[in-house]
Amino acid sequence: MSETMIFCTLFDSGYLDKGLVLYDSLCKNAGDFRLYVVAFDETCRRVLSHYANERLVVISLAEFESEELLEAKGNRNAREYCWTCSCHAIKHVLTHYKESHCTYIDADMYFYQDPRCLLKEIEDDHCDVGIIRHGFIPNKENMRYINLSGEYCVEFNTFYRTDNGQAVLNWWCDQCLDCCTEKTDGIHFGDQKYVEQFQKRFTGVHVQQNKGAGVAPWNIARFELESAAQGDAIVLREKKTRETFPLIFYHFQQIRYLSASSADINAYLYPRRASLKLRDTIYLPYMRRLSDKRRELSEKHGIDLDQKTAYVKKQGLMAYIKFLIQNERDFLIAIRRLYRALFRRRHDYISW
Repeated sequence: MSETMIFCTLFDSGYLDKGLVLYDSLCKNAGDFRLYVVAFDETCRRVLSHYANERLVVISLAEFESEELLEAKGNRNAREYCWTCSCHAIKHVLTHYKESHCTYIDADMYFYQDPRCLLKEIEDDHCDVGIIRHGFIPNKENMRYINLSGEYCVEFNTFYRTDNGQAVLNWWCDQCLDCCTEKTDGIHFGDQKYVEQFQKRFTGVHVQQNKGAGVAPWNIARFELESAAQGDAIVLREKKTRETFPLIFYHFQQIRYLSASSADINAYLYPRRASLKLRDTIYLPYMRRLSDKRRELSEKHGIDLDQKTAYVKKQGLMAYIKFLIQNERDFLIAIRRLYRALFRRRHDYISW
């Protein structure tokens, strides 16, 4: 196995706090690694250049964007274009920088353990590609999420620079150039639905088995807190099997700021009840890290993310009932979702 783990991600200046906290988590908890960041605007590139070193390589849009990507940029929205670029970021690192492998990671993740075990899983299975499931709790309601957004998540996706690995990656890149829509039709959804076809079309594709990878708001209710030590060491226990294991990374997707010191984490409208103790253990330190990073960006680089943040209001019950009436056709699921809005939604609102 290569001694240096190779990662890539992409974000703009509005995500600098999250991206730099992600980088800090790798510096603190990973071994030897290199993170390539595609800076999606000039402000982001300028700020990241102050942090650049042998572990953090900054890629400008001028270097990254091909004619094909620029053409795609003109026929889709910003979110769709970002999704289009995730697989192309991997491809750029493999082809331009000649790395032996590359793992795409989302900028709103935090690593609590060295992820080298996840790469070892792929290599022990003699595979060239690694993918990861969303890990939804299996039930009727969650099956709809899987059908619409995909069984697999684009958050930790590894490709080796082998003939087979590059064949899978090139196919994925071509599909995303052709269509990367955010409209869910059960066939397409961004870059994610295509991942379901990897194992059908290619060999050498490994599905990550480590339960400590890919914990996120949509599946946190599967787990309880077993223990948390000083630093970042967190041990989880799966409710169903009672199996314990260390948390490797958490995906902090869907956080919306209510104010500079409060947020909506959007985890409690999913089926099943997430542990409040686990919520606080994971979310509160992360939000404080983001606040510290925002302060650093303001003081050192003149970037005031608090001023740029689009603050939201707490979701009103009547507005949610109206949403259910307009969008939910399954009466039983509508009742369950209304119950969660009435009795669990308040747990999504945290302050630090």
